[in-house]
Amino acid sequence: MNSNIVKLLEKYSFDNQNIHKLMSSEYFEQNVDKTNKKNKIIIRPEVKKYNDFFIPEQDDGLFWCWFIFIYGFSEYEILKNNNFVVEKEYKIQFIDKIRNNKKTLKEMKVKIADMEGHLANDPILNINYLEPMIILDKYNFMYINDKFYYSNINIPDTKSCIIKYFEKLDKYGLFLGAENKLFDYTNKLLLVENIEKPIKAISNYKAEQLKDICKKLNIDIMKTPTKCKTKKELYTLIIEKIL
Repeated sequence: MNSNIVKLLEKYSFDNQNIHKLMSSEYFEQNVDKTNKKNKIIIRPEVKKYNDFFIPEQDDGLFWCWFIFIYGFSEYEILKNNNFVVEKEYKIQFIDKIRNNKKTLKEMKVKIADMEGHLANDPILNINYLEPMIILDKYNFMYINDKFYYSNINIPDTKSCIIKYFEKLDKYGLFLGAENKLFDYTNKLLLVENIEKPIKAISNYKAEQLKDICKKLNIDIMKTPTKCKTKKELYTLIIEKIL
């Protein structure tokens, strides 16, 4: 790792308690005052939030969501302008953790060689690899978009990395709001078991289950005022809506 980056990280390193404070909404809402003694000008940089989410400005925004969650916002502010170097260094560094936790990854059905190749070569972090990165660091994970959400929250008394994909912006954001606000985001969404394949084959569903999914997705289930759409028709509409 670049020696300058190492020195910066050592200078601003935090224990778990401080990292938790950094990730709290109170921290992100604070203004950091910097006084220009000569002109007595106070600069108040603020963290921009979009509906309780912080959206990193870098091209690989998902990586920086992970970075902020793990290392805190202060490190992000220090290193964000060296984004290409930092992204490459930390992704390569994480490959060692992958090789030391092969059993866990196999249990998650992660293709280890593909994940290593992705981190080593691809410029943009894939959401499907963020979850195992979070789990290997022993945190919970949740993913939200405008239609469905996925939840892997199995470790009690541990903070959760909550990511939302904003389709209109084509950006990822890290949740900074209070936990009780999560219900507002998930209540009207469909809970799925797989991010990459949110809908199973039609044979896995009964007609009533598809009707319930349609209601969650605001899909009209009626073909006529008195006749419901067929199972195949409902399934096709769900696929079109989700994908």
